[in-house]
Amino acid sequence: MVKKYIYNVDFFRKESVDLAYCLGFFLADGYIDKNGKYISIGLQGQDIEILNYFKNLIGGGITYENYIDRTRNKYTSNYKYKATCREIVNELYRYGFSNSPKTGKEFIPKIDAKFYPDFIRGYFDGDGCICYSKEKQYVTSICCSNRKFLEDISNIIPVKSSIYQKTKSPDFYDLMINAQNTVGFKEYIYYDENLFGLQRKKDKLLSCNISDFIHISFTDKEDKFIKDNYNPNDVNKSIKHIAKELNRTESSINHRASRLNLRKSLKSWTKNDIDYLLNNSHLSIEELAKKLDRTKGSISNKRWEINKCQAI
Repeated sequence: MVKKYIYNVDFFRKESVDLAYCLGFFLADGYIDKNGKYISIGLQGQDIEILNYFKNLIGGGITYENYIDRTRNKYTSNYKYKATCREIVNELYRYGFSNSPKTGKEFIPKIDAKFYPDFIRGYFDGDGCICYSKEKQYVTSICCSNRKFLEDISNIIPVKSSIYQKTKSPDFYDLMINAQNTVGFKEYIYYDENLFGLQRKKDKLLSCNISDFIHISFTDKEDKFIKDNYNPNDVNKSIKHIAKELNRTESSINHRASRLNLRKSLKSWTKNDIDYLLNNSHLSIEELAKKLDRTKGSISNKRWEINKCQAI
């Protein structure tokens, strides 16, 4: 009997960028037949590119059906990818998958950590979304019923994230990444813009840039973080730390610190301070800032004022 399809079982035997992506997407939207005979993924027509991706890498076939979506009262299309191959199923077992219902049992597969960005990109394309926030900025979320799995992802990705229980679906959780940190998330999973990804989500992510967030108003939560972490005795180090944690520029943090009356530059200059500045013009701005316990910007501005007065 001639086999209908030829399957690339070796694809699963060597870890790669493509394999990690497939494992992530399969964890989100795929399943293994309860008898361990085949694997399958069902998607709407707009996302058929994913099924073609699996088919080209692994083999198998894609079927199509048209049905009425009664919730929307309109016709919609659905495509299903299927690979009937016990060897592939066994390989998936090796990575930690099973043929029992996976909801609530999601996990990080047994792969090299260097492929985590690709695995997370795959899972994000399956159960993640990117949408507009109230501030009309993109916000990223990843949904799962397994909080521990989301906590693992949160510990892996190099940006701040928060996990919330869904109000309308209390059995599910969302890992939320705010507008500023969405840029860092994009750079993590798309470390190369030529990587494969679901095009509609990829386009949104790649359109996010750090410059989009420089002028976003500071939230009360961010202001509190600045107040709690601003160190007047080590201004430069604390500014760098705050900027990194809030994913904002150092200049914006400096400006905000001034508005919050945290910067020492707001302290009045005394005659002794000015005399010291005049008598030690040979010192660098860094040395003067340390000696006078002020910011470098404050020293630079006062020097400029003094030079301007002397020139008149």
